[in-house]
Amino acid sequence: MSIKIGKYILTIFCFCLLSCKAAHRRKYITEHTCQMLGQTIVIPDNLCTTYNGIDTVLIPSPQKTNKSQIIVYVSTQECTLCKVSRLAAYKNIINFTQAQKGCHFKFIIDLPDEMEIETYYGLEKNPIDFPVYLDKKHSFVNLNKHIDFSDPFFNVFLLDENNQIQLIGDPVNNTELWNLYRLAIEQTATR
Repeated sequence: MSIKIGKYILTIFCFCLLSCKAAHRRKYITEHTCQMLGQTIVIPDNLCTTYNGIDTVLIPSPQKTNKSQIIVYVSTQECTLCKVSRLAAYKNIINFTQAQKGCHFKFIIDLPDEMEIETYYGLEKNPIDFPVYLDKKHSFVNLNKHIDFSDPFFNVFLLDENNQIQLIGDPVNNTELWNLYRLAIEQTATR
C-alpha cells in the first residue's frame, strides 16, 4: 500500500513541478512580449540570399518598407535538418502574404561557418521555392540585442512598415495567433 501512495505522491509532485514551470514560462513570455511590442527590429543589409541552396547573392535588405513583414529567425541552436524542415511549414503563410501584397516574408538563418555546407545542402534537397537570407556574420542578433533569441518563442515577428514589432510568436501551429497575424496583415494591406 505504501508503494502506491509513494507513486501517487511522486505523480502529484511531478505535476505540480511541471505546472509551476509552465506558469513561470507563461509569465516570462508575457512580460517580455509586453516589453518588446513597439520596439524596432533592425534588418542587416549584409545578408546573403539563397534560393533552394543555390544562386547565393548579396542583396541589401531595405531597412524600411511600405509594407509589414513577417520575420522568421532560425538560430544556430537548431540542427541543420531541423532548420530546413521548419521552413517548409511556412508555405501557407508565405502564400497568404504574397497574395495580400501588403506584407513581405523573410527567413533569416544564422549560419555559422561549420554549418554552411550542410545548410546549403539541406535547402537544395528540401526546396521551399522561396528566398532565404543567410546571416553569416550574426548581424541580426548583434543589431537586435533587446530580443531574447535564446527562447524560440521570440524568433518570429510581425513588423509594421517601420519595422516595429506588432506581434510575436510562431503562428504555424497556433491558430489563434495566426488569426491575429492575418488580421494585422489585412489591415495593413487596406491602408
